[in-house]
Amino acid sequence: MSLFNETSLEQQLLAQGIIDQRQLALARKVQRQQMGPLLMILLQLQFIDLDQMSGLISGC
Repeated sequence: MSLFNETSLEQQLLAQGIIDQRQLALARKVQRQQMGPLLMILLQLQFIDLDQMSGLISGC
């Protein structure tokens, strides 16, 4: 079970301009291959940094 709804996370990231649609599509592809949480995939791909990740988690 994830800490938050991934759809809400995606919308928040896009709305804030943290990632774009291309980055999201790539992250989803990697997520399907690795079967990991989207937030961790975004961090792994360096689309977000640790500060952004902690901000997103604390906003849950």
